[in-house]
Order: sequence, then C-alpha cells, then structure tokens
Amino acid sequence: METEKNKRRRFLTNTVLLTATALVMRAIGVKYRVWLTEGIGAAGMGLYELVMSVYSLTVTFASSGLGLASSRLTAEAGERGSGREVRSAVRKCALLGTVSGLFSALFLLLFAGPIGRGWLGDVRTVSSLRLLGISMPFVALSTVLGGYFSAVGRVASSSGAGFLEQLFKIGLVGFLLKRLLPKGTEYACLAVVGGTAAGDIFGALLSAILYFADLRRLPKEGRVRAGLWGRLLSVTVPVALTAWVRSALTTAEHVLIPAGLKKAGAGHEEALASYGVFSGMTLPVVFFPASLVYSMTGLMIPGLAARREAGDTAGIRAECSRFFRFTLAYGIISASVLISFARPLCAAIYGDPRAGEYLALTAPLIPVMYLDTAVDSMLKGLGEQLYCMKVNLCDAAASVVLVWFLVPRMGVNGYILVIYLTELVNAAFSIAKLLMLTGIRPPILRDIVFPLSAAAFSTAAARVTGAYLFRSFSPTAALICGITLTAAIYVLIVLAPKVLLTRFSGRPERVREPS
Repeated sequence: METEKNKRRRFLTNTVLLTATALVMRAIGVKYRVWLTEGIGAAGMGLYELVMSVYSLTVTFASSGLGLASSRLTAEAGERGSGREVRSAVRKCALLGTVSGLFSALFLLLFAGPIGRGWLGDVRTVSSLRLLGISMPFVALSTVLGGYFSAVGRVASSSGAGFLEQLFKIGLVGFLLKRLLPKGTEYACLAVVGGTAAGDIFGALLSAILYFADLRRLPKEGRVRAGLWGRLLSVTVPVALTAWVRSALTTAEHVLIPAGLKKAGAGHEEALASYGVFSGMTLPVVFFPASLVYSMTGLMIPGLAARREAGDTAGIRAECSRFFRFTLAYGIISASVLISFARPLCAAIYGDPRAGEYLALTAPLIPVMYLDTAVDSMLKGLGEQLYCMKVNLCDAAASVVLVWFLVPRMGVNGYILVIYLTELVNAAFSIAKLLMLTGIRPPILRDIVFPLSAAAFSTAAARVTGAYLFRSFSPTAALICGITLTAAIYVLIVLAPKVLLTRFSGRPERVREPS
C-alpha cells in the first residue's frame, strides 16, 4: 500500500509535470491565436469561434463523463489492486466513447447545413462543421485514455501526447493556410478546422499506443466486481446529460452574443470582430494561469475517489482544505497581476487595445472562476456529480437569458456582467455543498483577507520598484520583470507565516478541523 508521504510526493511531481506542459502548451496556444488573428483577421477569428462553439457542443456529445468515469473507475480498481478491472473499465469506457463519437460525427455531417445557415447565420461555416465531424470518435477515445493516465499517475504519457498533438496541429494549420488563405475567409477557417481535426486524430492514436505500452506493467490478476457497467453509467449519464444541455445552452449563448452586438449597433463584421477579440484573445489570457489549477484538479479527482473507496474521511478533509486554500490564494495573485498589467500584457501579445480593456474588466473574477473549477472537481471526486449537474444547468440557462437581455443593451460589457453574475452564484452553491460534505471551515482572515492584502501590497511594491529599476528596459522586458517581481513578493509574504510557524514551533501547520 502506498504511504501518505509517497502519495503526496507523486502528486507534487505529477502536478509540476502537468503544469509545466500545460503552461508551454497554453503559451504556444496564445501565440498560435496571435498568428491566426494576424493571418485571418479579427472577423475571421469571430467566424472561427462560432464554428468552435458548435465543435465544443459536439465534443460534449461525444465525450462527456467519459474522462471522469475512466479516472474514477481506474482509481477505485487500482486502490484494490485489480489490474483486470482496470482493463475492463477502460475497454467499456472506450466502447461507449466510440458509439457516442460516431453519433456525434453523424450529427455534424447531417445537420451542418441547417446549423450553419440557420443557427450561426453564416453559410461559410457549413464546410468547416462537416469536416470537424470526422474527429469526434477520436476525441472521445483521447478523453477516456486521458482519464486512465491521470488515475494511474502516468501524466508524462498524456502530457507528451498532448504536446505532440499541439505541434502537429499548428504545423498542419500553417501548411494549409498558405494554400487556402488567398481563397477567402471561408477557406481560411476550413484550413484551421482541418488542422484541428487532424490533430485530434493524431493525438488519439498516439495516446492509444502509449496506453497499450503501459498495460504491460499492470497486474493481470484481480477480481472484476459485478455491476461495472452500472457504475460506469452512474457516472457518465448524469455528467453527460448535464454537459449536453449546458453545452447546447452555451452554444446558444455564443450565437446570441454576435446577434446581440449587432442589435447594440455594430455591423455584422464588427460584431464578429468584437466577439473574436473577447472570446479568442481575452479569455485565453484569463485562463492561462489556470493551467496549474487544471493540472491539480485532474489529479485530485482520482485521488479523492480512491480515498472515498478506502473510507479515509480525515484524508479527504485534509486534501480538500489544502486544495481550497491554495486555489484561492493562487487565484487572488493571478487576478492581481492581470488587473495591474492587463493593457501592456495584451499590447505585447496581441497589439489590440480592446483585449486589454476586456481583460482588466474580467480579471477581478478570476479567484471565483478558479475556485469554482477546483470545487466542482472535488465534488465530482466525492461522487457529487448530480449536484454539480443541477448547479451547472441553472448557470447555463441563466446565462442564455441574461445574454439575450443584456448584450443588446450594453454590448460586450453586458456579456462581462453576465459572466460575473452567473459565476458568483454558481461558485456560492458549489462551495456551500463542499463545506457541508467535508466539514472544512476556511478562516476568512487567513484565506481571504490576508491573501488579498498580500496581493495588493505585492502589486503596488512591484510597480513602484519597477518604475525605477526597469525604466531603461524594453516594454516587454519591463513587463516580464514586473510580473515576476509581483509574484515573488507575494509568495514570500504568503509563505512567511508558515515558515516562521514551522521554525519556532518545531512542527508543520495543521489543517484546521471543524468544530
């Protein structure tokens, strides 16, 4: 049986590896979007984002719940040492994914025309939608295998496959754009979508090769418990139903945004451009620092599932408390940095002042966004996917109604207000459920007031110091140094109490138990 110390060491190692890979991939992704925007223009990015909103919907149809089911069932079987059940669980998840992927592909092939002409309101999207359908079964397979790799701690395999998939996709998109861009926006979009679909297929095949290579280390013995299909469906069905409805609502929301912007007075191309700037430029920067949180959530779900299987209530409480506190502190400094450096950062990345303005307005919500993601993952690891389903459905439905009402009256600022309202309510319900389940009681002064004060001081100190130290630097170098200095000061302030407590008391800080 793996000791608690070894579990933490493995979790830390895997988190560092996943985060490093994710940060590199997100950096490449941001640069890729800059390159795309320069190549196809803001309006072309808006058209591409419309296509990708439908792509997200069909990916949801193809793969929802499969990653969570694969991760949880593998972790539970691994906790009991049953290699046979691990194999059986992955096979069943892959079979279910193949069926759902084929249905999703058929859906796109049959209904691309009505969706593109009627729903998206732009006939140029039809050919791209049909092309995307080819990759759906492969997306589902990648999701299943990603869940397996997370559960067994082989994150290097999934990270490597994802990284190579990204490079393959970007290279192919570049190749196709050179040949299709002169033919117009529709063909440029088709080139980007074709590269994306081919990347999905390449990544799935590579993951499958790594999976079969990894199977040789698993023991072949062990009992397969009865009712595996039932447990698989009990995870996938509620998650999938939620995701399907939520994704449909989210797609409707994204279709309503350009329409609402036109009602607010923008022309068709201008509306697509504004939508492309916010969705294609601002939001990737908002979620860029979240790579660390996403890496930890991917490992937290199987870890909590294994503790739940073993009945380790104290371990669950301790892990949730640490993750909650870390995510909140990390979200606060991420928000502080992006608020302070929003305009120079977006100017350096995109050269578009609108992206910086939108980022400055959206960044204050980052701690809530990141914490909501972390809490949802913890709840799913504890088997509360049904509760997450209800909250997320209400969130998505409210978003559609608010977008329909506010965007025509307030433009992009109305959409940002919608994100604030729905995210705050969603996070409040999720956090309340987690606190009730685990009994953790995060102290407000320690977990909220102190990190906020430290972030404010760090940002102010870095800006004042940077005005003298970095004034001879180039704008990009000064920006990098300013962000680095802010983060360094914050880490020193936040870690100081823990270091002092450990040094003078001779013992590490304890997780606060519920009274």
